[in-house]
Amino acid sequence: MPFGWPKGIVGAMGNLVEIKPLGGIAGDMFVGACAALWPHLKADCLKDVRDAGVPEAVSVGFENVSVNGFASESFVVSQDDEAPKTGVYTKIVAGLEASTLDRAVLTEALGILRILGEAEATAHGKPIETVHFHELADWDSITDIVAAASFIARTPDTRWTVGVLPLGGGHVMTQHGRIPVPAPAVLNILEGYEFQDDGQNGERITPTGAAILHYLTTPGETCAGGQLAGMGFGAGTKRFKGLANVVQLVAFESADAADGDQITEIAFDIDDMTPEELGVASDRLRAALGVLDVIQTAQIGKKGRAIIGVRVLCARAAGAEVADLCLSETSTLGVRVTDIRRRILDRHAAATRHGAVKVAERPDGARSAKVESDDLIETQTLIARRAQARVAEAAALEGDDD
Repeated sequence: MPFGWPKGIVGAMGNLVEIKPLGGIAGDMFVGACAALWPHLKADCLKDVRDAGVPEAVSVGFENVSVNGFASESFVVSQDDEAPKTGVYTKIVAGLEASTLDRAVLTEALGILRILGEAEATAHGKPIETVHFHELADWDSITDIVAAASFIARTPDTRWTVGVLPLGGGHVMTQHGRIPVPAPAVLNILEGYEFQDDGQNGERITPTGAAILHYLTTPGETCAGGQLAGMGFGAGTKRFKGLANVVQLVAFESADAADGDQITEIAFDIDDMTPEELGVASDRLRAALGVLDVIQTAQIGKKGRAIIGVRVLCARAAGAEVADLCLSETSTLGVRVTDIRRRILDRHAAATRHGAVKVAERPDGARSAKVESDDLIETQTLIARRAQARVAEAAALEGDDD
């Protein structure tokens, strides 16, 4: 049975995945291991890659392979001569932001990409805006990053850990000539992590693999274990003598895991902005990547002072950026940041002739439906809108969609 978090929720607090870089880690190895651990998410991953704007001239797919006797999953990316040039870092970011990629996946992808871009900028001594993607392995890295982000976004609130990393040795050829292993970008990214020399030369950790590790894990944090839930191997393309070039993911469900996933709440109070100013700030916060909702409440502060309480709910991965945006767009001098747990029902969008509808699966097996309000805007009068909503919701529950 494919490993996955409990049905009816998107992730669960207390789920742990330990990354074991037996041969090392690269972007494609991580994606392959995720595919082996969560095979039911492979189709979503491939769709996300195309939604991100990766051209058809770049082929992607999964293959089952054996590496030194280990049944592993390989994520294969190749490009032909028709593939367009990728351009500089800012062009890549702009392309991803303008794509149809799921917003949660986009948030994760941009987080990993930023780490990689900053490391390459430091290594080459130039601004991140001028970093060209031939320094980041061209479409290979972009595809690996989006694919990794796809699995990460669909297994939210998983806590990732990694142990000692293989040092490797020797040299590797790059666009800039022959450089020592580990590459300078890898060392920039993984400062503070523990390495060991296991006597095997070669590039054991690529810059993309390092960026994924840095994005997901904290140096020195170890896996607490729990009930074993599954494991998977991701295969690398290189072969080492007497060493399986694979990365292993081992998943545990903590004994005290509770239903729900975690998001971040950023709260603050405002008493010196006009309603118009606060309205503009709220609109900009709602439009930010990773923001789930912005809520305002009228409150009474000390000495009877009228204040507006603001709560911003966002994905955990976007917490720092959203907090900075709150401090930039409003007059508050500080924010309160809290990780909170929520439980989410399985839901899907249904397209009917009367409007888009969100259908949710209740714990007892019952289903409920709610029409998208934007699809009612053109309908005149409240009574007509309510009637249209009832018809659309009934059609969605009966499966009468377009």
